[in-house]
Amino acid sequence: MLGRSIETWQAAFLSFAIGTVALAMIAALAKGGLGQLSGVRDVGWVYLTGVLVDQVGLLGVERSPVTAEEVAGLALLAAGTYLVVRA
Repeated sequence: MLGRSIETWQAAFLSFAIGTVALAMIAALAKGGLGQLSGVRDVGWVYLTGVLVDQVGLLGVERSPVTAEEVAGLALLAAGTYLVVRA
């Protein structure tokens, strides 16, 4: 509905902005607060990009087989995307 009131990209921006503020508030109130964010320096860049983890090891991460749960999750994502887009 928001995408029909304002343009799609602006609606996506607004949605992500509100979600980011809400998540920041939750993280601040959680055990340890935002102080634990300093540990992000010890995490590899691949894990910070938000991309799918490489299954063949090209990015230097440990190889892992695709599980049935991952396939089911991907199928549910595809089905949900289809249901949203067709409306």
